[in-house]
Amino acid sequence: MKLDELRPAPGAKKRRKKIGRGPGSGHGKTSTKGHKGHKARSGGGKAGGLNVYVLELAKQLGSVSHACRIMGFSRDSFYRFRDLYQKGWRSGADRDVAPGAEPEEPGGRGC
Repeated sequence: MKLDELRPAPGAKKRRKKIGRGPGSGHGKTSTKGHKGHKARSGGGKAGGLNVYVLELAKQLGSVSHACRIMGFSRDSFYRFRDLYQKGWRSGADRDVAPGAEPEEPGGRGC
């Protein structure tokens, strides 16, 4: 076998979806985003890192329920975010923390 004979396994490389290239492409016009609405706009959708903010808000308010209601998260999601945060996982807004740094515990268990 020579270097010029090496090929990836069939199906190992998937082509990138090209959107916004006209009606013949099958992904033209609205470019797979549907019609109107916030998520169809440029930069639309939820911002990353909101889970860190809900943890901080719960810590400030002293109430998980109030923080979740304000931010629009379920309490189940809050506890999932908190557990991930305690294990060292960081989202977009909090990734610039030094690796190996001890995570503080935002948001206690409240009602």
